[in-house]
Amino acid sequence: MTDLTSLTLADAREGLAQKSFTALELTDAHLAALAISHGAALISCDNDFMRFKGLRWENPLGKPGRCLENLAGVSPSAAGSGIL
Repeated sequence: MTDLTSLTLADAREGLAQKSFTALELTDAHLAALAISHGAALISCDNDFMRFKGLRWENPLGKPGRCLENLAGVSPSAAGSGIL
């Protein structure tokens, strides 16, 4: 897969049109690129952020994979949205 953090807007539109990547992958890449460019850590339970080189990513609940097991009683749609 292309390094999504370095795409131009035209590249992003074309990639989405050709289904080279999903909108969710592009959104993650945008957040990662913002964090990288500002020298900030990205705090998220989403383990997909591990794939971005140069990104300081932290899971606030500890080790990867623990996020969903700590969301007892939260609907899967709310858990997957990242908005709790």
